[in-house]
Amino acid sequence: LETTLFLVASKSGGTLETISFFNYFYHQLSLLKDNPGANFVALTDPGSKLEVLAREKHFRKIFSTPPAVGGRYSALTCFGLLPAMLLGVPVEKILSSARMMVSACGPGVPASENPALKICAFLGEKVLAGHEKQVLLLSPSIKPFAVWLEQLIAESIGKSGYGLLPVIVEDVAAMPFHDDSGKLSQDCIYLFMSMEDDDISNLVDLSVLLRQNRIPSAQIKLREITGLGQEIWRFEMAIAAAGAVLRINPFDQPDVEAAKSGTRQAMAARSENGFLPEPVRLVDSLALKISGSRHFSQVESLESALKTFIKAAQPGDYIVIMAYLPQTEFLQKSLQELVAKLQKCCRVPVTIGFGPRFLHSTGQLHKGDGNKGLFLQLVGGLETDLKLPGEDYGFATLITAQAQGDYEALRSKDRRVLALSWLSGEMENAVLHLVSVVEKLCFSSNK
Repeated sequence: LETTLFLVASKSGGTLETISFFNYFYHQLSLLKDNPGANFVALTDPGSKLEVLAREKHFRKIFSTPPAVGGRYSALTCFGLLPAMLLGVPVEKILSSARMMVSACGPGVPASENPALKICAFLGEKVLAGHEKQVLLLSPSIKPFAVWLEQLIAESIGKSGYGLLPVIVEDVAAMPFHDDSGKLSQDCIYLFMSMEDDDISNLVDLSVLLRQNRIPSAQIKLREITGLGQEIWRFEMAIAAAGAVLRINPFDQPDVEAAKSGTRQAMAARSENGFLPEPVRLVDSLALKISGSRHFSQVESLESALKTFIKAAQPGDYIVIMAYLPQTEFLQKSLQELVAKLQKCCRVPVTIGFGPRFLHSTGQLHKGDGNKGLFLQLVGGLETDLKLPGEDYGFATLITAQAQGDYEALRSKDRRVLALSWLSGEMENAVLHLVSVVEKLCFSSNK
């Protein structure tokens, strides 16, 4: 810990997860050295609570971030550039690449020749036409860029009944977005991004298939990795402009607050009663909640709950796995298997997010779009509660409260939600059992 530098990054200066992490690690360092603040750097808007805290605790450095730039549009500010520089990324080349795109998208450039507005027109008009899922297919060396695109697209466009769900594809072979006749889904659009030297043979085959089926797609090719600088600018401008096409505000996140409010209510109930509101126990080790006005009814077992959930999926829908679970390699692999089985069985796109992270990313779209989602919330593996300094609770309690808050926020928006909470036991075995039940149900329905 003594040789670790912590970047405490929060525009508002009050982000729950960020401040909780800071409090924990600052306390740990205070047990080891007299000046723990020297191990911390703040990135925050001027005048924020975090700036005040950083001065009180004598942080090594405070970087003021531009207040007019929203969080998900801030990759080319200190929020993105400082960590990149510390990792040895050539940020000067990234910025040079971005400046080239700024010039190409300038006010003097005709809209028909503007690279960002071309993407804007493609996305905005397709959403208006009912294409509400964007499949992101990136070549190996730039695949992580899809995670940044996911937040930018989902949180900017998923509101006021509109939505463009980013679907990050891990395996092209396991991508059966088709209807009963075997045709590829017509409500998806496809974005291909590739590096010049990457092996993209699998992407080329899919691109040909899409053209043959007249399914809309766009392709972007980069010569070098620093070209991502221009793509950051291009997509920030494109998504902002798409808001004008859809007549929505691409810079707000009105439904994110709903989950935060639910978390506060759960923690308030805990403060009053000494424990979080407990879900109904299905069996000794598993609790279950299910809600939604369409197709859902009370169920009595895990199998019947999953059967009801799977049957509810209709053409045009999508499924989200919301995992408030330890993000171990084994569980990630098991959940990807669950994604593949649900996708094959229900023939709709399936996405996955680990909580509470996705609350700041796709969480807005989940509650703000046209209500096409089915949500499978998984909570467990949180028996050990690492205590927060100055509080009578720890991280596990906080995460459980966030899961409960998210569930209530989805329910208030009349979303279809199946929430499973494992109260004890090994999560590896629990998730494997879940996968096997889904496989059994899907085999039975296909048969």
